[in-house]
Amino acid sequence: MKEDNNNSAGVWASAVVGLILLYFLSPGPVLLYYQKTSRTPPERLGMVYYPLEKLYDKSSTVKSFYDFYFRVIGIKK
Repeated sequence: MKEDNNNSAGVWASAVVGLILLYFLSPGPVLLYYQKTSRTPPERLGMVYYPLEKLYDKSSTVKSFYDFYFRVIGIKK
């Protein structure tokens, strides 16, 4: 029974880490989509990514990561 709890905790922890990673990487495909379709993103998208925008503005590490990530996947500034 105790082993089941450990597995369950591991699954939950992996799911949480995976979701956070997806959130941090999701601006790339979203920006590519809007760049290639020439559509204007909805305003609510700004609310979704507001925390990442603030991190980008305040952290040189985050800024360097996203600048590199966007360059690699082909997003033009």
